[in-house]
Amino acid sequence: KLCQTLENAKMIEVCSTILPQLAIPLIMKHPEYIRYRENANEEIGKRSQWMAEILGKIPGIKFNPTQGAFYNTIVFEEGVLNPNQSLPISDSRLKTLVEGWVSDREMPLDKRFVYYLLGSQQICVVPISSFCSDLRGFRVTLLEEEEKVFKNTFERLGNAITDYLQS
Repeated sequence: KLCQTLENAKMIEVCSTILPQLAIPLIMKHPEYIRYRENANEEIGKRSQWMAEILGKIPGIKFNPTQGAFYNTIVFEEGVLNPNQSLPISDSRLKTLVEGWVSDREMPLDKRFVYYLLGSQQICVVPISSFCSDLRGFRVTLLEEEEKVFKNTFERLGNAITDYLQS
């Protein structure tokens, strides 16, 4: 139990190495930095709105709008996940891998979804259970800058959520 606790603590630790710690003050003093940050925040804000428009009407999930963060957390509503849900995976090799991974009956249900999503849609997200949370859901980034790719990815994600919850 002690080893698992230590491993969990390391998994959620977010800590910079020395190089970024030395570089950050120089970057933030640059005369263009404030304008750069304002523009970056505006762009991320647009992507957050696109995500909300695409995923906002899907039953069984909830999320808060971002306030400048480059990621968001989507939480499954209580009781919508079960260990029998799946997504179709067309590649037989991927299907065998995913089904092997999810055969562990102790696996958190959000992690099962994440594996099926990866195998079915090739979309990589991070299960919330990996952050030692009792919530079940996943974390996505809002970093894709190309609007068409971003929207396509989130539409596929939304369809996969719906299909998974209905399976």
